[in-house]
Amino acid sequence: MWHTEVPPAMSFLRPGDRLAAVAAPAPSASWRFSLPPDDPCFAGHFDGEPVLPGIVHVAVAMEACALVHPSLPALVGVEDLRFMRPVLPGDACQVTVAPLAEAAVRFEIQCEATAASRGVLVFAGPWAAR
Repeated sequence: MWHTEVPPAMSFLRPGDRLAAVAAPAPSASWRFSLPPDDPCFAGHFDGEPVLPGIVHVAVAMEACALVHPSLPALVGVEDLRFMRPVLPGDACQVTVAPLAEAAVRFEIQCEATAASRGVLVFAGPWAAR
């Protein structure tokens, strides 16, 4: 059975964590987050040296998009995905999302002021960031 709801343990961002929107050249939105060592995302990835799995980077970006636009269309692809540094438990992180085109959003996750990952989320229909 497929579950469409995000379990409470998988909620990374809170609306109150949103940073001021930047309007150059397109509107963007950012949220700060940090994950404790006992967060379920780190379980088994990897024992003794936990790092945030790549799929969770995408999940954080999707959650940021959903906070900006609650009726988010279905995700149909992830393009130009890059991982530049591991995200470790307790890292002070920030995710930023900005529309690229009608159905695409660029995201970047920074940790300790260094880019950790970035990519483009492609949706089935228009993504309205306004």
